[in-house]
Amino acid sequence: MKNQQILRAKNSQKLIPNSWLDFAKLIKLPAPDGEGEVEFNPYRFQYLITEGVKKLIQDRNWDTNQYLLVANKFRQCGATTSILSFFLWRAAKSSSHRAVAIFPSREDASNMSRRVRDMVDSIPPEYELIRSSNSLNFMGLLGRGSIGFRSTSARSQSLDGFLGDELAFQKNAADTFQGTIPALSAFPQSAAAYAITTPNGKNNFFYRLLAETSQEVGTPEDIGWDVAHGKLYSEDYPGFYWTTKDQAIAVYISHQAIPKYSHFSYDEFISYAQEKFKLTEIQALTEFGLTFQSSDSEVFTSEIISRCVGNGLEESQPSEDGVYFASLDTNNGTGNDFAVLLVFKIIDGKKRIVKQWRSNTFSTNQSLFYCRQILSEFNPRKLFIETNAGGKSWANALSESNFNVHECYTTQANKASMVSQLLLDLEQANLQIDSKANAAVITELLTFQRLGSTANGGQRYGAADGSNDDCVMSLAIGNFNIEAELRDNPYFYQTPEEEAEIYPKHLEAQLCSGYEEDDFEY
Repeated sequence: MKNQQILRAKNSQKLIPNSWLDFAKLIKLPAPDGEGEVEFNPYRFQYLITEGVKKLIQDRNWDTNQYLLVANKFRQCGATTSILSFFLWRAAKSSSHRAVAIFPSREDASNMSRRVRDMVDSIPPEYELIRSSNSLNFMGLLGRGSIGFRSTSARSQSLDGFLGDELAFQKNAADTFQGTIPALSAFPQSAAAYAITTPNGKNNFFYRLLAETSQEVGTPEDIGWDVAHGKLYSEDYPGFYWTTKDQAIAVYISHQAIPKYSHFSYDEFISYAQEKFKLTEIQALTEFGLTFQSSDSEVFTSEIISRCVGNGLEESQPSEDGVYFASLDTNNGTGNDFAVLLVFKIIDGKKRIVKQWRSNTFSTNQSLFYCRQILSEFNPRKLFIETNAGGKSWANALSESNFNVHECYTTQANKASMVSQLLLDLEQANLQIDSKANAAVITELLTFQRLGSTANGGQRYGAADGSNDDCVMSLAIGNFNIEAELRDNPYFYQTPEEEAEIYPKHLEAQLCSGYEEDDFEY
């Protein structure tokens, strides 16, 4: 009997619509008032983030149909429902389709599994979509594909669909993602991965993922604000915006994308949501306003960073009259740690990053080769190098290449001073950062945080979980020591030869220190 059902299911696959949009209209969903069911009639944004991605890929001339879509959306907009029905359609069309959806909790996974089972059961019987089990963890269709529902990492040999739902609220989200994405490589022409959520602050893996994908346009805060206020949108569709980077798509969905809410202004919609769901103003802004609320652990807010961000600041080659400095945060070769070289130019007493080199894929010798090339080109007056954790060997190697190296050993004590100076210069717009060339710097600044107190009552700083702070440290080291130059050297704009005659030599020893010897850790 079961084999006959499978055979009938295979023979009836031709009945499944070739368009997800047509398939979705076969599905019945619970009515908004809780009474009965209604036909699923997708909103335009639901089409764009599923079947509509194909056209976006064609317009961008990608060489593959595989993609990662990262979406910042407002609560209960229907994005999860559209993606799961999209996976269901693919499972109905192909017996090789395997998708997995990860949720913040088992309860969430079970609830969404029941919703998809109800979708299957609502489809007219002539399409013969038959569930192969009643498990809440796995839903297979006889003779067709399957969808798994979990609250933990989805390690699998092969997948062509992945959904990380409310990813900003998932524990160990970075591990979940890194454990799942490799499973999509078996389907380079069809694999679709989704990371969607309402905002949950900035110290999480989702925020970093969204920031990296959006970085050529702006910060997630600025983009979310503009989209929610109707100032920025794509496809002639207010309330919807997307941008791409490599094979990733960043999507922002605000209330204007849904017809019944589109007549509300931003403030009106926030008030409506606050009253309807009995929320505080901050909760309403976060869950319905695409805002990333600052936390007590946040160091550099997007508002502060935006004061210093500009375009076209990078220099392909140095100017003849330019005054340059450089800073280098080193690493130990390949791995998660990055080596970061920044070149600063002094313009009217302000610091501007004009060159950035960042890598974690080269050996130390290879990295030194690239650093020497950049340093030879810009010939910085001084090169400040962090000498912790193997940095001493980098300093020695570059000193032997005749660069004016100044070693900087960082501790929690002087790191706090460097971070404070960097925060001050960002607040006063004394530091200029290029929005595109220094996108990694901006991303790291946004995810840099306070990590509690040291044993002696000082403040500890570092990267958020799953993030890096190598760019921030290179920036902080360079900024702090250049500021000392600007403050203490009245003959700063003289030539190196003139400066050598006038500048008190004892200041050389003060640079990179400024602390009592007891502050240093050995």
